[in-house]
Amino acid sequence: MKDLMPTVLEDHRCRVAAARASVKLILYYSTPASYCKFYGLLKHVILTLFVALGEEDLVCSLLEDLIVLVGVETEVFKVNIGVVVKYMVRIAENSKLGEKLRQLSIEFIVTLAEDREIGCGMMQMVPKEEVTKLLSVM
Repeated sequence: MKDLMPTVLEDHRCRVAAARASVKLILYYSTPASYCKFYGLLKHVILTLFVALGEEDLVCSLLEDLIVLVGVETEVFKVNIGVVVKYMVRIAENSKLGEKLRQLSIEFIVTLAEDREIGCGMMQMVPKEEVTKLLSVM
């Protein structure tokens, strides 16, 4: 799947569909021992989220899937947490985007932070300026 996503740059529908399928793959078939196998794939999913922002309905559905994933398998985001939060903050602070998309990006971060065992520690790794930007948007 990660080989498919970069090749369909022009068609965001295909790219988002591949990203959503990737999220479901990670959700249903990953274990803490296998997370390292999914880091590269997750990186492409997050990139797709940002690249396809013009297709707001598609991106919202992808972001909703990512919220489910972060709620169930928080630790899979550990390696990419700085980039993920940075993208979510950029989405949240972009007033040109729709309200639903902006709210979903904040919901993603809140869901991440609600995981007391893993998420709170991951949020401590996020640069303070990103947290400050997020709080100013909220």
